[in-house]
Amino acid sequence: MLWFLLLWFVPGDRVAVDHVDVCELNHVVLVPGAPHNAYWVWWRLHEVDGHTDYYVADWRIESDVPAPIEGVQEFWDSRSKLMRRVISQVQEETWSTFDREAHDRRRLPVERRQRLRDGWLLGGISKGSARQ
Repeated sequence: MLWFLLLWFVPGDRVAVDHVDVCELNHVVLVPGAPHNAYWVWWRLHEVDGHTDYYVADWRIESDVPAPIEGVQEFWDSRSKLMRRVISQVQEETWSTFDREAHDRRRLPVERRQRLRDGWLLGGISKGSARQ
């Protein structure tokens, strides 16, 4: 018990670590030649209602998040107010005429997503948990 309390209060690397299958930079171009919006979209392969496929886990505005370096993105997540490390197997850049994250909501509502975790790790102990 004392060990747990010491770890809880010891300053350290407080980082929310997530593993996703695909990290996508999606450029949404609604009108050719017009300015576009870009979003980081993180996808996970999982089963929903007996069907296994890639589903959106979470997303952030592109300007708030750096590009992955060797499959790892580290950044201050202003939405969750914590440092975040997202590790992905595949990174891709896409251009579309629609918002892929919003489109995926028809297949899997936001409240059913396996979102990025809302806690951080300290010495391997998680404070908070993955939202599911």
